[in-house]
Amino acid sequence: MDAPKAPTAYQFVMDQWTPATIPMKRLAQYLDKLSLLLGSTERVHFSKITKGSARPEFNVEEVVAFEVEERIKAAHDGTSTDGMRLRKEINRMLREDNCVGFLRVHGGERVLDFPGRKTPISQEMLVHEAGELEGTVIRVGGKDASVPVQLVDADGTYYRCQTNRELAKQLAQQLFGGTIRVTGKGKWRRSEEGVWSLEDFTINAYDKLASDDLAGFVSDMRAVPGSAWNDMENPQEELKRIRGD
Repeated sequence: MDAPKAPTAYQFVMDQWTPATIPMKRLAQYLDKLSLLLGSTERVHFSKITKGSARPEFNVEEVVAFEVEERIKAAHDGTSTDGMRLRKEINRMLREDNCVGFLRVHGGERVLDFPGRKTPISQEMLVHEAGELEGTVIRVGGKDASVPVQLVDADGTYYRCQTNRELAKQLAQQLFGGTIRVTGKGKWRRSEEGVWSLEDFTINAYDKLASDDLAGFVSDMRAVPGSAWNDMENPQEELKRIRGD
């Protein structure tokens, strides 16, 4: 007896959106996340969006139908880290849009639920605790007793900190220098979705880590979105000038 064929068409249902009300940009954001969730992006095709509740439909080429089905099962069972992450991101979007959604086989069973607005919400939390950050000093300035300091880490994440004037003078000597580690006290906020973010950090001390070579640092800075380093004819000389080398 032949094994049953894997589904080759799916619908994603959102109860509060309709084809007439969902903005095209928002629909594109949902389609992008669903494309990553289903995988096989070259062989899964958007078909149409039907009337009533917004229900984008997808056709899956038969050659990858089983693979797509397994990805959906892994996201449902929690056995795929990537699938779980994408499922949470889609659910967060639905919650923002006051929607409940689900993915189902076209004309058949539901295979993945997204509770959206019905998701149990954790209470927002604010925590003050000691910690440390690593990064490169890219700004020191201000006239108040508490001086703003800005760091950027190797991943391009910005940290807005503050410190006293004496430490600010020392940190100014590290401007655009090598990676440093700062210690102090941070204010961390946990969102209702359980995501932690740093709101404020007071620097009490710092240590210099292994020095980055100029070429490596310039390459890192050029990778930071919005950086002006890409426009400089000789960024290494500019870096030396700023540092007083």
